[in-house]
Amino acid sequence: MKRAMKRTKSTKRRNIITLGIVAVICLIMIFYFKNPKVEDETFVVAQNDETTLTLTLAKTLGGASNSIDKTIVVIKEEVQTTQVETQTAQRDTVVKSETKAAKTGRVIVIDAGHSLNPAQGTEAQAPGSTIMKAKDVSGAFSTNAGYGEYLLNQQIADLLKVDLEKRGFTVIMTKSNINQSMGNIARAEVGNNANADLVIRIHADSFDNSSAKGASMLVPAANNQYTSAISQTSSKYGQTILNSYTSVNPLNNRGLVVSDTMTGFNWSKVPVVLLEMGFLSNSGDEAYLINANNHGKIVDGISQGIVNCFA
Repeated sequence: MKRAMKRTKSTKRRNIITLGIVAVICLIMIFYFKNPKVEDETFVVAQNDETTLTLTLAKTLGGASNSIDKTIVVIKEEVQTTQVETQTAQRDTVVKSETKAAKTGRVIVIDAGHSLNPAQGTEAQAPGSTIMKAKDVSGAFSTNAGYGEYLLNQQIADLLKVDLEKRGFTVIMTKSNINQSMGNIARAEVGNNANADLVIRIHADSFDNSSAKGASMLVPAANNQYTSAISQTSSKYGQTILNSYTSVNPLNNRGLVVSDTMTGFNWSKVPVVLLEMGFLSNSGDEAYLINANNHGKIVDGISQGIVNCFA
């Protein structure tokens, strides 16, 4: 992309030079038509580190026409060359962009946890289970700023989608805004239907003890009949992403947390992880997480971790 920008700047400079050439030709023609002489002279009318263009004019009126015609041909060739270079640069940029966007072949599903208006009712904790759990809950709120977890989750998820797409991943969102209400089974089915390579669920933590801080990664249990097939891969991906995330951001790495009671895990048929980005109940974590200036680093840590999963 930088190379394409440099070529574009070079093209603009050459266009300016071309316009200057035309102006100089006009002045020289006027001067010599009014002051005819007998010899020809050659003038350097434009020069840079790439090209030197000259203009040869016969000082007699009869000879001027032929030399001027030749010069005009040179100018036309320069303009045509500039146009071709511009078109080539633009085409190369598009091709590179398209190639980059399609190179991984990996499908990532991002699930922004919770909603402004949580889905109502209950649903089975696992396929065939008689244990019923709430479809969704309101999520955490920051202790000092009253910042809703659902909002932070969606903001990070939206930025993560853009960043992963730039890195060549196909990205599917379980929901596109904070107003969408979804139960956990419905969220899991988005990943299943997409046959996703990874489902990453974005959340933030909270605890009664405000000293609790840092990021953790929840993963499905290996000794669970519903998640045994995806547990190993999920744990591997989860650890990789968490390590990347905490290496980029000043948040404690609390490690992996294995769960066999999460509806979103038990209904998933593809690798799935849940990132707790930090504690909104801790003043230090809270201040860092809700500061929009830090969201770029938060996303970068997650994205690079996902890239590392498939490296």
